[in-house]
Amino acid sequence: VLEGIQFGSRESYEFTRMYNKRHERLQKGEPDPGVWNRCEIQTNDEKAQVLAEAFGRYGYLAIAGSLAASLDFKERGSGGVDHAYRWE
Repeated sequence: VLEGIQFGSRESYEFTRMYNKRHERLQKGEPDPGVWNRCEIQTNDEKAQVLAEAFGRYGYLAIAGSLAASLDFKERGSGGVDHAYRWE
C-alpha cells in the first residue's frame, strides 16, 4: 500500500511530499486521529522568499499555484518527444 509520494529532491528549489499522516501516527502506536492526509512543500533560496511573499498576499491560493506550477504530470509517449530515459 502506497502511503506517500514525493516530488523533487531536498537539494532542489522545491521539494513536495504528500503522505498519509494517520498511517504514520498509527505505526508509532499513537491514538487514531482519523483521516489525515498531509502535503508539505519545502522551498529553498529565492523560491522560499517568493512563496512566502505570495502567501502573505494570497494565502493558500499561493500554495495551490506553486503546486500547479511545479507538478507537471505526463503520459508515456505524449508530447511528441521521446523522453523514455526518464521512465527508467
